[in-house]
Amino acid sequence: MSLPRTSLSRLVLPLLLVAACTNGELEPPICTGLAEPAVVVDLRDAATKEPIVGATARLSDDSGFDEAMYEGPPGTYSGGHERPGTYRVDIAAAGYASAERADVTAPAGTCGPVTQYLAIELSLATAPIDLPVILLVESGSGTWDQVPAVLHAGTSASQR
Repeated sequence: MSLPRTSLSRLVLPLLLVAACTNGELEPPICTGLAEPAVVVDLRDAATKEPIVGATARLSDDSGFDEAMYEGPPGTYSGGHERPGTYRVDIAAAGYASAERADVTAPAGTCGPVTQYLAIELSLATAPIDLPVILLVESGSGTWDQVPAVLHAGTSASQR
């Protein structure tokens, strides 16, 4: 028993349409409708590998685009939502040396930018800091004198 030509075309035509829409993949991509970030940074302390929270993370490009990245889960920063492009990432955190990454390219994908994931580790800042302090020095007979001094913090013996 053979199928009439019209019945065969009703079966084959939908299969051809599905195959054409999937670009050879078994299933078409499912776009969630969520704003996809162009860049996600996992920011950690270089020594302890613990997440760094409260950092200032900025994303910019040559067109004048410049935005603060959103802080998500501890140590995670994202930006450039729904904006494919080539970016520069600048990171600063209190007590740490700053970091930057240039030429981070997030190409356009089917459902938004193809997110670029960066792992950045920051080291503690090593710039010397002079802190004014008051030393208490025993002067004898139970009395103490206040002596102004400067504490040089953040320097090694070779830097003094």
